[in-house]
Amino acid sequence: MNECLERMGKNPETSLVVDVQDLFIEFIEWRGRQKKDPIDVDENGEWLSIDEWCERNTVSMASGSKEQVEVCHIISRGHRPDLTKCVWNLLRMTHYEHISIQHAKGWQELLSIYPHLIPRVKAAYDRAGEPYPFTVRKEFDGVEPEKEETVENLASSALGDNKGYDIF
Repeated sequence: MNECLERMGKNPETSLVVDVQDLFIEFIEWRGRQKKDPIDVDENGEWLSIDEWCERNTVSMASGSKEQVEVCHIISRGHRPDLTKCVWNLLRMTHYEHISIQHAKGWQELLSIYPHLIPRVKAAYDRAGEPYPFTVRKEFDGVEPEKEETVENLASSALGDNKGYDIF
């Protein structure tokens, strides 16, 4: 937290007021700079087992709900069975988010509803050596130019200020 505040030009000792969106953006940037996502490793930097990971990640990473939370693979078991036990390839989601949104409507729909998941999904594809199949676009005057996936855009979307950004 102190590192994030310092990068924002705030003194961690005296700054009591911080813009939540700025802090969220800085946190996403910090997590993105890590070789391993801190939620996937133990205090020694070793990958957690799936059981350990589940004990630490008890709520939906999409909505924050605690109801009917299950383990979901980012890159499917059918496509890459070698990744089934890699915690960096997992998400915790509710049964509804997993089956009724992701499986029934696809990743594009899930990521348009929960854009804060994009960095984790992207990181899984990168670690697996797979091309990332989703892009963020913004419709403007009938033209859909590719929109850069900046942390600011992702944070704005996650905080409800999506300004017309969609995932395709």
